Amino acid sequence: MRTSRVSAAWKKVSVCLVAVTMAGALIQTPMIQTAQAVSGSTPIRVGLMMKTSSFNTTTDTVTLQGRSGLQAGFYTGGKFAARYSSTGAVKASLDNYYVLVGSYATLGEAQTAANRIDGMGMSYDILVETVSGQKQYQVINGYYEYRTQADAARTKLASIGAAKVRGYLRLTAGKQVSQSAAEAKVNDLRAKGHEAYPLVRKDGTWEVWIGNEASQAELDSVNTKLGGGYAKADYAPADYLLIKKSAYSGMEIPHFIQNSAKQESAFLPIGTPAVTKVAEKAREYRGAILIQGYNEKPHVINYVGLDDYLYGVLPQEMASGWPMEALKAQAVAARTYAVRKMGSNRWGVADISDDVWDQAYRGFTREATDTNQAVNETMGQVLMKNGAYVETLYSSNHGGFSGDVAEIWGSQGIDYLKAVPSPWDAESTRREPLTYRVQLPSGQIGWMRASGVTKDGTNAAGFATGVVNADAQAVRPVPNYYASTLTTASKGTRVVILDEEIEYNTYNWQKGPFTPNEMMNMINQNQASGYPTVSGPVYDLRVTKWGQGDHMLEVSANGKPVTVTNADYYRYLFNDLWSTRATIEQQGTYTVQSASGVKSEYPNAKLQGQELHVVTASGTATTSINGSNDQFVLLGAGGKSRVVTKTQSYIFHGNGWGHALGMSQWGAHGAAVNGYTYDKILKHYYQGVTLTEKQ
Repeated sequence: MRTSRVSAAWKKVSVCLVAVTMAGALIQTPMIQTAQAVSGSTPIRVGLMMKTSSFNTTTDTVTLQGRSGLQAGFYTGGKFAARYSSTGAVKASLDNYYVLVGSYATLGEAQTAANRIDGMGMSYDILVETVSGQKQYQVINGYYEYRTQADAARTKLASIGAAKVRGYLRLTAGKQVSQSAAEAKVNDLRAKGHEAYPLVRKDGTWEVWIGNEASQAELDSVNTKLGGGYAKADYAPADYLLIKKSAYSGMEIPHFIQNSAKQESAFLPIGTPAVTKVAEKAREYRGAILIQGYNEKPHVINYVGLDDYLYGVLPQEMASGWPMEALKAQAVAARTYAVRKMGSNRWGVADISDDVWDQAYRGFTREATDTNQAVNETMGQVLMKNGAYVETLYSSNHGGFSGDVAEIWGSQGIDYLKAVPSPWDAESTRREPLTYRVQLPSGQIGWMRASGVTKDGTNAAGFATGVVNADAQAVRPVPNYYASTLTTASKGTRVVILDEEIEYNTYNWQKGPFTPNEMMNMINQNQASGYPTVSGPVYDLRVTKWGQGDHMLEVSANGKPVTVTNADYYRYLFNDLWSTRATIEQQGTYTVQSASGVKSEYPNAKLQGQELHVVTASGTATTSINGSNDQFVLLGAGGKSRVVTKTQSYIFHGNGWGHALGMSQWGAHGAAVNGYTYDKILKHYYQGVTLTEKQ
């Protein structure tokens, strides 16, 4: 499930602990759906490659391969009928316009041209055509729904070869009694100099089609060369697979061309395990792979049983090796989420996506023994409330306290998504390294890993001191390993240790610093249409309204509320904050009292031209406090210290990662470590729900 609109960088790339979309898929009311037991074999349509208003992961051509081959065919009434078998890989594309960039005598020449197309950021394929006894390798680009699109591509590609637009208009040589008869007819026509292809329809009948023409005039010319009398190919019903050949990994493989309307072909794997590799995804999947033309592109759908789907979800949403009770809680949550989406056709061709817009799913490739066990040990179990399936939202880490869905998303009538304590979230910090906030001899202040400093005493102000114990130690503005480097400290450099904190993680993090101008631009560029922006640099930014669990509900800039579509939108507004459970540190806001008792309020004093200076015992004022460095240490009453800046800047201090609604995945991990069973974990995060019996 998605963390936010912009992918957050996270160093644990092997584990995808994520959260549902924060905007664009907001829940308004519970789905009205009668809950019932669901078999693990009940199929669900999972979109692997789709083109939507939110994302586009499609390609012009899809490459599939089973362990021992594939069967190509169609589903009718839920039953698969095989129409063609291949022992190797196959390709699939839509029957549309394409650009023939050039024809070459050798595969090497064709690949050179194809590489140039690839370098232009455009798609390519290499078709193998044997006509009049001569084999040619045709380098093509496409496919395009409209002729104008193909013409524009042809213009771009003219520098590579004598590009020509080809199309989907063809003649038919009529029905054939069998596949072998169709292939014999194709060979006969090709020997006479014509491009011809076998074609199989959904009902199992075979035909032979001739040509790849982009206009009626071109088609008429082909008919004339054939001697006339050939009928135009019949595209109704649009349930055919036309079979070409493509070059792939040194082989010639079947290339299925199907109608660009909402036709759906199916591919089932041959061999053990029964899985199909989608080359463009570099993953294998159980079940069937469906190809359907939609939104001008071939959409790839995994038609797979519910439990087989969950096998590929669980190790991506939680890590293999986590406590079994946490994995079982995730299995129930993921199953309930999927069941609610079954039959919804949410994405036009699929019920659910394979990415964090729904649940992250990586298929057979990602499966693990313990996560499969968690699915099996919760077979059929779902969460219900008042006879309906629960909306089982979850996110990576709630930072110690979940949010209330009415406050965070403005969704009413969902009484099981309440703000509840999540004390086990800190489990995510266990293995994270300690960092020190240090001041270098130059006066520069930043964060570095504690392992790079050896403590050696305390200075007169009471701060710990140390020595850098290795060369090229990075110093960063926040305790984030992936933050930009301010400078590096060499071995032997003495430092003053001002503070310490666990390096950023899903439980606690910092983001910034941001200047008043950066904050102004951030708000104005990210704000939703119709909502308030700011008219100038932001010199005061603070949370002015808090929700349950200390989630920010309102933020004000320069004294005026910056209202948003819902509280979760603040994550996007402020450049993808990890959580709404955050505070804002105003580094340039403080009060300074002079020797004569006069108080100056910063940043207002700074804006009025006042400058800070250090006064020596003899009364001499230095030119500037801490030299040219913007940061310095301010000692307050009672000896408390704080790092502040001469000019205003902001740092967000946050807890948690995700929308914080429903179950915290790290919370489930920590609860399991502390002896909670999966049913208790689920009932803690989803208030007042019922867990159905295991099947």
